[in-house]
Amino acid sequence: MPSVPILSLDPPIRVTHVDTYGQGAIWWFQFEDANGQQTTLSLDNRPESPTRFRLFEGSRFPNRPESVLLDLGGDEEAIAVPFISHWLDSDEFDRLREYGQELLLSAFNRYGEPRLPHDLTTDAT
Repeated sequence: MPSVPILSLDPPIRVTHVDTYGQGAIWWFQFEDANGQQTTLSLDNRPESPTRFRLFEGSRFPNRPESVLLDLGGDEEAIAVPFISHWLDSDEFDRLREYGQELLLSAFNRYGEPRLPHDLTTDAT
């Protein structure tokens, strides 16, 4: 089934799958509604990315042409963030290895933060 915009999903909506690429550099979330419609969102956590700590709709990878950056405070974000947050409080999240939990929480807890100059360097000083 093709991905639909998150605003097209009909309640109830749930997170059905979560996975990561590149040791937590990108997290993606599959959402599904009661009618079986699905959408995919990705959380960009790549250190070099100008959109680090932001959500994209439409693809597992933020740099894909079909990916759309969600506006901070927008309607799409108002649906996505609470559902992801709810999933983080679920038994499914608890089944992730501790390292995976730490990576995802580290990325999601910084969601929407501006990218600071120190994020661009690898120097720990």
